[in-house]
Amino acid sequence: MIKSIELVAPLRDLLAQALENQLAAQPDLTEEIRALAQQARAVGDHGQGARLAKQLRQFWIKLALRDEDKAKVQEGVVRLLRLLVENIGELAAEDKWLHGQILTLKGIIAQPLDKRTIADAERSLRNAIIEQGFLKESLSDAKTSLKNLMATFIDSLGGLTESTGAYHTRIFEYSQRIKGADNLAALSQILDEVMHDTRGIQDSAQRSHQELLVTRKQAQQAEERVRQLEQELEQTSELVHADQLTGALNRRGLDETLEREIKRADRQQTPVCLAMLDIDNFKQINDTMGHQTGDRALVHLAKVIKETLRPTDAVARYGGEEFLIVLPDTGLAEAVETITRLQRELTKKFFLHENDRLLITFSAGVAERTASEVAEDAIGRADRAMYQAKKSGKNRVLPAE
Repeated sequence: MIKSIELVAPLRDLLAQALENQLAAQPDLTEEIRALAQQARAVGDHGQGARLAKQLRQFWIKLALRDEDKAKVQEGVVRLLRLLVENIGELAAEDKWLHGQILTLKGIIAQPLDKRTIADAERSLRNAIIEQGFLKESLSDAKTSLKNLMATFIDSLGGLTESTGAYHTRIFEYSQRIKGADNLAALSQILDEVMHDTRGIQDSAQRSHQELLVTRKQAQQAEERVRQLEQELEQTSELVHADQLTGALNRRGLDETLEREIKRADRQQTPVCLAMLDIDNFKQINDTMGHQTGDRALVHLAKVIKETLRPTDAVARYGGEEFLIVLPDTGLAEAVETITRLQRELTKKFFLHENDRLLITFSAGVAERTASEVAEDAIGRADRAMYQAKKSGKNRVLPAE
């Protein structure tokens, strides 16, 4: 009997704590929750326990209904957000600097909401917004300069037109005076005036010509600056799909690349291979040299991968120290040879830590996607081959079964 009492008391406290944990999530039910928690701690006999159980059952049903309502509200908000994003995408079809952000939001709302995914997207979008804010301001200034130069150009043309128009009027007047001249002195006077006006219009035309050349050059420079800033805006948008540490694709960028390359492979009946890489002894690097050194090792590997592979290949950071390489138009034997060559290149390019050369190696598994195979299954086969490579002694490349 004593043991039974000793066992029930902690259970009462545990039940009360479980109820009190709902206070933050259900502030409007504070009084009811506190009353139930107080009853749970005070239960002393079977009758009180039965009454509490009945009250708890009603309380859990109420919470379940509230959660169901919240889920419906959440689904409704996601549907509205999806419509909004699609609408913005159509309106901003020509603004390529928005494509990365729109694709990111589409990717998030197309799958179940996940705290980590939302946090990563929020961080990437915030960085893109800051960078694009500076670029948009510079772009606005460049466009204003271009407009001012065009206005100057038009004003110069207008001035030239006015001066030549006045000159034509004077020539007509001179022709009328010549017809009425009756002696050589009068004709000589008219000729002097004509020569004076002619020199004046030549000087004006020459100045206008030089001004137009300078203005045209400045306008060309301003136009080139506008194109450059617009390109930088587009590139900043693409950074939403990049891993912030290594510059490789992140999971969203990888998903889009896989979808594109698999569709192309199916359409053209060409092979595509996936290689999973994992740095050997990475935990030891982190534990003995610190996480900053580990991060620098990841950056070093990503850099060597990009320098070694073809422009058509893609590399994504798949996990902590894992990278996934997409090799389009590549069969299994060629893909294994490519990743093996990458291993040799990595051994040639030492990683420096406090002026000491460190040899970084990786184990890899390579899988060729079979017809109609989804990306996740091919990645799984490459992942299993990679773990087999590690078990076989590390620093190896194995083809997947």
